[in-house]
Amino acid sequence: RLVPVALSLPRLEGAYDPTTSAVIYDGGKARLKEAFDGLDFEHLDVEKDDAQKRLAALIKGATAVVAAVGNRQPGLPRYLHKGAELITGAIKESGSAPRLVVLSSFGIGDDFVPKGAITFIWKTMLSTVNRSARTDLQGLEATVASAGGDHLLVRTVGIGDEQEPKGQWVILTGPGAVELNMCKEDVAQFMLDEALRPTYHSTAVTIGAVPVPKGKGKGKAGST
Repeated sequence: RLVPVALSLPRLEGAYDPTTSAVIYDGGKARLKEAFDGLDFEHLDVEKDDAQKRLAALIKGATAVVAAVGNRQPGLPRYLHKGAELITGAIKESGSAPRLVVLSSFGIGDDFVPKGAITFIWKTMLSTVNRSARTDLQGLEATVASAGGDHLLVRTVGIGDEQEPKGQWVILTGPGAVELNMCKEDVAQFMLDEALRPTYHSTAVTIGAVPVPKGKGKGKAGST
């Protein structure tokens, strides 16, 4: 059974509607609408005192939790760390021990993405104009890693609104190469696959788009 939950910060970003996600590739909005039709989202304000209690009730008995919380883009509200604390606290309060798969970002920790113009720009932004995102992401990762339990941090490369799903990706667990722009749906599919059929345990991986030059690094191709 799937229980969709929308964590948001209405005070700073208004009422959250998950169906308004920016997807601009041809046919993308129709696919998004089809995916969300019939789903009844539980909406939780991360600032409300009862948010953890309500989330714990939803998590109770779950086998897996998949979390893609907050924002990393410049100028948007920051609640990645707060969201991670809320989720891990709710898991503990629920008395359950679900597998936890959490979205993070390349540029944090050992992401193994090779040096290049895009990585230089993003990491420079994280250390200058987007420092708040770096701090928030680091807090998220530290909270998830220290909470115990079976977890996976998924450090994604850029996820372009124009990118179409390909049903394949590359996972880096060591130095390797990836394309630095991929589809949101492919990232989501990998996270769901890892929630239901785990292959990486209590660690962090980087996900990027194929192709990867042959014979370079420890990239592992995957697909669904």
